[in-house]
Amino acid sequence: MIAMLLGLFGGLGMFIYGMHLMSEGLRVVAGTKMRNLIDRFTATPLKALVTGVLITFLTQSSSATSVMVVGFVNASLMNLYQATGIILGSNIGTTIMSQIIAFDITQFATFFIGLGVLMALFMKKKRGRDWGSIVLGFGILFYGIYMMSQAVTPLKDSPEFTNLLLTYGKNPLIGLFISTAMTAVLQSSGAVIGLIQALALSGVFSSASGTEAIQICIPLVVGSNIGTCITAILSSIGTSRTAKDAAYIHLFDKIIGAIWVLTLMFLLDTFLPVNPFYEFLVRISGKITIDGQVVPNVARQVAMFHTIYNIANVLILFPFIKQIVDTVTKIYPPDEPEEGLALDQRLLNTPGVAIGQAETELIKMSRITAKNFGRAIDALITLDKKKIKKVEETEQRIDEFESGLQEYMIKITNLSATKDQYDRVAFIMENSHNIESIGDHAMTLAGIAGMLEEKELKLTPGMLDALQTIKSKTGIMLDEVTNILEDPTSTRDLDQLFREEDFLGRATCS
Repeated sequence: MIAMLLGLFGGLGMFIYGMHLMSEGLRVVAGTKMRNLIDRFTATPLKALVTGVLITFLTQSSSATSVMVVGFVNASLMNLYQATGIILGSNIGTTIMSQIIAFDITQFATFFIGLGVLMALFMKKKRGRDWGSIVLGFGILFYGIYMMSQAVTPLKDSPEFTNLLLTYGKNPLIGLFISTAMTAVLQSSGAVIGLIQALALSGVFSSASGTEAIQICIPLVVGSNIGTCITAILSSIGTSRTAKDAAYIHLFDKIIGAIWVLTLMFLLDTFLPVNPFYEFLVRISGKITIDGQVVPNVARQVAMFHTIYNIANVLILFPFIKQIVDTVTKIYPPDEPEEGLALDQRLLNTPGVAIGQAETELIKMSRITAKNFGRAIDALITLDKKKIKKVEETEQRIDEFESGLQEYMIKITNLSATKDQYDRVAFIMENSHNIESIGDHAMTLAGIAGMLEEKELKLTPGMLDALQTIKSKTGIMLDEVTNILEDPTSTRDLDQLFREEDFLGRATCS
């Protein structure tokens, strides 16, 4: 018994680690593509749905996708309608791994491990080493499945376990509760479904006749889908109300799915002699012999139910995205939007997306700084106390932007990222410092204005005219800087910037 538990525990650990390794490698390889998907293909619910499928395919984890979505919403990268589309899409994307596991390619696990190690250690290019991590993770994942199935093989010959399985396994509420709790603890529905499939591959369900095996497995699969929501809910702690709403929508989606599918199974079991859905799953999942008999494949039955159930749930809920969002936001009204720095730590799991958000915040910082510089010149012209105070308050926000961006970028440098991403990190760090320096100049002007106001001194008309010119030209220059940050390929803005700089240089010299 102890040996079996140790083998099961070790196999589960290898499965989760392999999934994590593969997921991290895919995130690094597809980081920039993921950002492009989010930017370009979430404008409508249907596009967001497809994006959710693709992102979850790349990360191989609906939990990771839901956490990412909470981060996106918290960072104002997307609204709740887009988030709901991605969440629904992630339900479909997460079924791909269970289909692959059902092929039972565990005998090739060691080959993938060896190939992955060779690629990770000896490939010259970083991208090749990243692909090596993906292949290695794939191999470790399947070796974990092999270890789990081997560990529980003795159970198929245990009459006590068989009796327990057939007696209590058919109670959907027990199966639902056990699976939900396990998934909440492991924070991975893929790991729980992989464990169910490992049990199937070991032959544990061989004593179950007809459709009994899938009848036992369905509540377990449904429960794993509910339990995976705990990850998004935990990740929403400390976020905005809107980000919490995204996590609640994820939970709402899973609970609605559990209610309708278990109710449907109960009605079919109660009023029909044989549940036709169970028979359908057994028939499409098994191997047909020469004499027309179907050899059950429980691992494939689990995968097929997981896929069909999630696709059906999406088809049912997708037309009601607006109503789902409206219901959740009525129960939990969103916060008022904030103008402060919005960098979410959850996005660090995907460096490409995190860098994209930092670039957005750098542009926001540039706009705030440009506006504050103009306000500082106005304060110097008018000697208005309120404007002087506003410049000082805004400068504190600019300092927060700079320190926040610098800390965020340092964290990214400790992650696995591409050379292009590291170059973008260096660009953000350098320019956040440069923009903050402009804020310091605004503070200097506000300080001069404060001194003049205190001593009741006034500038000459010629000085005031010169300040108006400087305000106009620096305003144009700072706007062009922001435009270049938004579109680095814009040569028109760069040419305009050089012209304004040349004019200011000649004006100040004269």
